[in-house]
Amino acid sequence: MNIDNNFFNNFNNLLNKQSIEIIQQNLENCDEWIFKNIKLMKLKRIKRYKVKEIKLRKLTILNGKITFKRRRYYKINPETGKEEYIFLWIKF
Repeated sequence: MNIDNNFFNNFNNLLNKQSIEIIQQNLENCDEWIFKNIKLMKLKRIKRYKVKEIKLRKLTILNGKITFKRRRYYKINPETGKEEYIFLWIKF
């Protein structure tokens, strides 16, 4: 049986593209979950943060580059009066 190498290359490229899209969607879903549940979290220090903006973040993995949206949060430092920024994340 003679199978063209283009078939395998195209199939591999499709798998890489789909894996990147799945990872991107999961990262954005996690960010959305944090945004919706931040008020329910029991950590007082996290509740003080407010959304500053949504930024595009880039992550490079073996399959390629992933670009996804993340909310950047801020709070006012009571000692300095300056804004402090953070990208919130949850460990499961």
